[in-house]
Amino acid sequence: MVDFVRRPRHLIIGAIALVLIAGLGAAWWFESRAPASDYAFKVMRGDRVLASYDVAQVKAIGSKQIMLQGKVQEGASLLAVLEHAGAGTFTTVTIVGANVSTGKADQIVLAACDIGPDTVLDPAPKRLTVKIAGPKIPRNSRIRDITEIVVK
Repeated sequence: MVDFVRRPRHLIIGAIALVLIAGLGAAWWFESRAPASDYAFKVMRGDRVLASYDVAQVKAIGSKQIMLQGKVQEGASLLAVLEHAGAGTFTTVTIVGANVSTGKADQIVLAACDIGPDTVLDPAPKRLTVKIAGPKIPRNSRIRDITEIVVK
């Protein structure tokens, strides 16, 4: 004998599962067709924009691996990016973005002596942005999601 009380519950549960699967499939479809990140940062001297770079352009400049606190950081040397932008001579560099530790808007000012070949702009694949890392930059002072690099 057929249990008519249980049968509608199975249909309802099946319908709910079908709606959830369709919703997840639609979300995946829309996400996979989302436009690429429009992230870019500017290299500036004063108010003058010298260059603008996205993640792919930074990667094209070159890549260097460094080890900081047991973790590999890899990206273009800050010196190479500045040279590419026409800002190879400077006394200070201000990196503007968000603090790695807090996520809040922040900046760090580096003297020329604080920037060496091991200071890199490390792309963050999940965020589609870059962060600064180097041996003379404390972890809690690092800047991610860089928006501007201002040279003086």
